Amino acid sequence: MSEIKIQPNSIEAEQGLLSICLMDEGAYLMKARSAGILPEAFFKASHQTIYSALLSLLNDGRALDEILLLERLKAIGEDEKVGGLAAIYEIQGRAETPAHWKYFAGIVLGNWKKRQMIRLSREIAELAYTPGDSFDEVRASIQAPLTVLSNLSIEQAETNVMSEMEEIFDNKAAESRGEIKRTPDEFKVNFWMPSIEEKFGYVDSRSTDNNIVIGGPSSLGKSTYLRQGVNANIHYHPDWVIAYFIVEGSRFDYYHNSACAYAKIPNDVPLDEFQAEAAELGAVAMKAAAKAVAKYLSFRDVMRVALRDRLYLLENDMMIDDIVNRVREIKAKHGRMDLVAIDYQQVVGCTAKGVNREQQVSEVSGKIKRLQKEMGCAFLSGSQLNSDGGARESQAIYNDSTRFWRIGRPAKWQNSKGEEKTQALMGLKSYHQTIEQPKSRNGKTGWASYKLNAEMGRCEDYGAIPDGKRGRPRKPTVEGAEEF
Repeated sequence: MSEIKIQPNSIEAEQGLLSICLMDEGAYLMKARSAGILPEAFFKASHQTIYSALLSLLNDGRALDEILLLERLKAIGEDEKVGGLAAIYEIQGRAETPAHWKYFAGIVLGNWKKRQMIRLSREIAELAYTPGDSFDEVRASIQAPLTVLSNLSIEQAETNVMSEMEEIFDNKAAESRGEIKRTPDEFKVNFWMPSIEEKFGYVDSRSTDNNIVIGGPSSLGKSTYLRQGVNANIHYHPDWVIAYFIVEGSRFDYYHNSACAYAKIPNDVPLDEFQAEAAELGAVAMKAAAKAVAKYLSFRDVMRVALRDRLYLLENDMMIDDIVNRVREIKAKHGRMDLVAIDYQQVVGCTAKGVNREQQVSEVSGKIKRLQKEMGCAFLSGSQLNSDGGARESQAIYNDSTRFWRIGRPAKWQNSKGEEKTQALMGLKSYHQTIEQPKSRNGKTGWASYKLNAEMGRCEDYGAIPDGKRGRPRKPTVEGAEEF
């Protein structure tokens, strides 16, 4: 392959963009800055200098014209290097209209990204040739430039604001007439907790702001809640593509615990012991245990299609940049991404050096939030909480969330008859727990009760009864959903 001697550039487009930036008292210069155009986006060094001087005038609140620009260039000793007033007049002489701003900005940005791509690709190739490094060491070293490279291709599609607005209000009008639900079933993110979902407001997968964090102290069932959400949406949405990053735990845990929840058998007892204990109770119990084990084994058939086609269980992606790249790869493969789950945030690593733990966790949280906005689908992630109920190690986890669900296990509560109840001792099958939604952008806040069956790995709500009251768990209404 022949060497590339001249990198992608367009001097004419750069001059055209600069000429427009001098118009309308800096209005288009502000647009260029907002679009992320930096001085280094220009290929020609003199154009970088002129654009940088324009930005400095803008930051100082000064008016923009060729004379003030020349004065600023003289002040920094760069006027002769760029060609003086003659060069500025040459740029102005292009006499472009503001209507060309978008055209020229696109060319300048596009060429800048191409040049970055060439540089990063060469850097990655050089790192791969490092002598003596293992594959894992090379992979780790190229992760940072690879992430930057992948970011270059991420563009937000332009939106026809008028048509989008018309569609939204047409749907709202149909909702007001009772013709459609606010959140149709095909767009609901489900957890098999129907009364809680209804009370908190259904998570609508159409929203591009769905960064949901499930927080709680250790051993209160955050992973169970996450796993149940993944399984529920596999069941309800046969076309959804789902990525589940099992940062804490393993795929074995997922298979086994999901099958136990499906068959309603304890997840901490070997299957032979489970059947042997049942046999000691008599023929009826032994027959029921054998049926439950058969159902456990049949979970393989239930999940086979999902695991092959649309569910990704990932336990080796421990760094946030790995997670970002893997999610993008999966979406590129399928053309869609419908749900991402991460268990849990504080275990995810980052490449930031020379910062404290809080800043590292904050970086991870921020990247998860930005990735969620980029994908436009719901993200679920677990978070350890401090004793005061705040997200451990960084308040950014709470701040970056769209919804924050806080799990608790009260020592005492009142049942539906007003009787005071005391929490079961640790180690027994079920616990009375609460889930609070203290934060929901443009939504409801509040709390509700549910039952955690820790042995079977199942969360069950108590139905539509008052807050804090305990009643009989209500089965989900969709046929077959209660199997999990």
